[in-house]
Amino acid sequence: MTSSMSKTINNNRKQTLKEENLSKILIQ
Repeated sequence: MTSSMSKTINNNRKQTLKEENLSKILIQ
């Protein structure tokens, strides 16, 4: 796995976590 690929995967994971947190806040 290239470093650019892992960077992209990490960014996607961060984005997903942000969206999950946002949805949790919205649900509350």
